[in-house]
Order: sequence, then C-alpha cells, then structure tokens
Amino acid sequence: MTYILVEVGCESFNTGGQTDDDEWSRDSSVGDAWVDSVYLVDKAGYQVWDTIEDVELGDIVYVVLAVYGTGDSFGSDGGQHEVFLVTKDQEEAELKKLTLENTTDYSVPWNGYFEWLQEIKISSHVVQ
Repeated sequence: MTYILVEVGCESFNTGGQTDDDEWSRDSSVGDAWVDSVYLVDKAGYQVWDTIEDVELGDIVYVVLAVYGTGDSFGSDGGQHEVFLVTKDQEEAELKKLTLENTTDYSVPWNGYFEWLQEIKISSHVVQ
C-alpha cells in the first residue's frame, strides 16, 4: 500500500512568565507551524495518511493544517498543530477549513477552556 507523508515544520518561542514565588508557575510559549513537503511512502507512521484518490508523483495536493494553542492555569503553549485533510480537490480543502473554523464542540483540540485556534492554513504541494 502507498501512503502520503506530510512533513510539518514548527517553531516555538519562550515568552517567559514563570515566577520564583509561585511553585506552580511555568513559562509560556508562542509558535507557528507549516507544511514543508508531501511525499509518497510505502509504510504507515506519524503524519502519514492513507493514499487519497489516485495520487502520483508530481500531483498537486492541498493540505489543511490547524495551528492552535493550549495551556492551563499556570501557562500556555502556542504553536501546537494538526493536519486535518490532504486532498487533490481545492474546494474540498476550503470547505474543510470553513467547517473547522466554525466548529464549536470538543471534536477539535482548540475548543477547550484554555485552548484557542491560532489559524487554519491551506497550502498546496507537489507530491514528491
């Protein structure tokens, strides 16, 4: 079986916040994520999707990536990310983005007390 590997790049920056007089206090961070590349591979693994439609080398696919933050009473962690869709259909990607942006239940990781949505990104990639 052939799979699609989505390589995601990310960076995180410490914004401080930990105080010496509070043992529970911790630093917070902000960050970002992006799709670096998309490959066809022959084994399953992390960030690997089952082959969609009839994807071949050189095809253009659209990746829907959510960047969000999470935290607790003591600090926050931005730049978390999750790939939600890989498709050859740009309209399907746009619809998925719109659906995710308007989801209000807990089926997405950014709908919680301390969580927030930073951005839903759609990027196009040539399959390598």
